[in-house]
Formats: sequence, structure tokens, C-alpha cells
Amino acid sequence: MRARLQKVGRRLASRYLPRKPPLALDYDPYDQQSCESKARRLLADLHREAGLKPVEICRRLLEIAEVSYPTHELAAEYFANLEITLADRPRLEEPGRIVIGLGPGRCGSTSLSAMLGTVPDSCCTHETPPPISWTPRGEQIAFHLKRFALLADHHALVSDVSHWWLNAIDEVFARFPDARAIGLVRDPEDCARSFMPVQGVGRGTFNPWAPPRNGLWRAGHWDASYPTYPLASYAARDPDRAKLELIRRYVAEYNQQLETLARRAPERIKLVRTEDLSDDGVQAEIFQFARARGRISEWRLNARGAIADGKRRQIKF
Repeated sequence: MRARLQKVGRRLASRYLPRKPPLALDYDPYDQQSCESKARRLLADLHREAGLKPVEICRRLLEIAEVSYPTHELAAEYFANLEITLADRPRLEEPGRIVIGLGPGRCGSTSLSAMLGTVPDSCCTHETPPPISWTPRGEQIAFHLKRFALLADHHALVSDVSHWWLNAIDEVFARFPDARAIGLVRDPEDCARSFMPVQGVGRGTFNPWAPPRNGLWRAGHWDASYPTYPLASYAARDPDRAKLELIRRYVAEYNQQLETLARRAPERIKLVRTEDLSDDGVQAEIFQFARARGRISEWRLNARGAIADGKRRQIKF
């Protein structure tokens, strides 16, 4: 009985108590030189491992890129191994279609990725590294565009869904004139409150929307992929309220920018309300817009503050 009560207590504590703050980063996610130095260290560690297959090396390199930077050396090694990995797949007569998914986060992006992944002969991923900074850097975009091009030679549909495509979508359209994008729009209040359990509550948790080195929150690997805003005067007294206000602003502005993009290019960008994502008719419209046939189903991944579904779909190769 005592062991059972202890087990129940641990379960309740993990659900309701604040998460343990993450360890401090050993590099500055806003400083390119610091990120490149981190990439070189991790790449050197990878080179000391033996017996990895090309597809495993690809995945490990993406994991490194997620927490550092796509340096020239990292990118060259990744694409050499990706070409080996793809060599066994038939090459298409015409490249496959490119479909980008974007939204602020906590908006159904994992579900959209899974939905597109039901298209036969597709390669659809969720938040594939390297992250793209809110002010995009050339090496980050070039890495993704080259990856899309190589995958499209062997897959009928290639997709990645992430918040960081908002400020890089023009480069995607310039490189792939037939590419299309699906933007997810969620109510800012619902979206912001869904973010809070993921980012953590209290001091020492994550808040990528706060200015760097703010003394209240810890740095995260993806901080630079979000915009930053000035802190309210009460932030030190009530950090959770201040964080929630920053997230509300971020989501509202993200939605506005999505709507502007969709008005400018309605033939390329389709907006979908998160609340409608499981509607059969809306899913049919998404597949028609993507010029693909996928499986219509009830999609509710990463619901109720969870992130495990997204991590399972995060890195493919």
C-alpha cells in the first residue's frame, strides 16, 4: 500500500508541480560564433564514433544542428550521407511537390505534419533542424532548401511544418515556384495558455520571447527562432503573467502576418483554423490544395500541453 501511495504521489507531483529548470546552455544561441563553436565540438565527438550507417549519421547531424548551427562542414557531411541514403530509392521523373506548414506553435502543427504524412511516397516532418532564426540566416535557409530539393527527387511530397517558416517562406517560393504553404491560425488566448505548460512556470524556466540574458528565465536552444519583446515593469514580481502577455502578443502578431501573406498570395497560401483541423471537409480541402491524396482522420496530437507526439515526428533524415 505504501509503495502504491508513493507511486500516486510521484504521478501527481509530475503533473502539477513546476518542472525542474533545465541546465544552463554551454553556448549563446544568439551568437553565431558561439553556435558554430558548439557545432565543431559536437561534430568532433561524432567523428569518434564508429559503425554508424549513413541514415544514422544524418539523424545525428540534424540533432547537432538543432543545438548549434549548420556550419559548412556539418552541411557537407550531412548532404553526402543523405545522398548515400537516398541512392537506393527510385529517382522520380519530375521532382515531388513541396508543401510547407506554418503556425505559431501549439496550433496543430504536429497534427498537420501527421496528416500530410499519410500521403503515399511522402517525406513529411515536424520541426526538422536546423531551426531558422526569427531574422533568418543564409546558411539555415540554404540547408533546408537543399534538403528539400534532394528529397523531392525521390518523394512525391516533401513537407516540413514549423513556426520558423514564417519569415523564410518567400525564399521557399523563390526556390520552388510550385510550392504551397498551409498556415494554422489558433485563437491567441487559447494558444498562449497552451504554451505555458510547455515553457514552464516560474523563474528559471523557458521564455524565448523575453530579451536575452534577462535574469529571469533560462536560455533555450530555439530562443533565436522566436521574436523578442521588451519586458513589462512587473516582470520580476510576476514572471508568469509577464510571460503569458509576451506569448499573447507573439501569437496575435504571427496570425496577422499569416493573414497578410495569404492575402498577398492566396494561390500559394491556405489558412486553416486549428479548431477545424479535424473536420473531414477541411482535411479534404487541405489535400486538394496540396495536390495530394492522404488519409482523413481525427488528428489531435500534442494535445493538452503534451509534446511527445511532436518529438516522435521531429527528425526523420
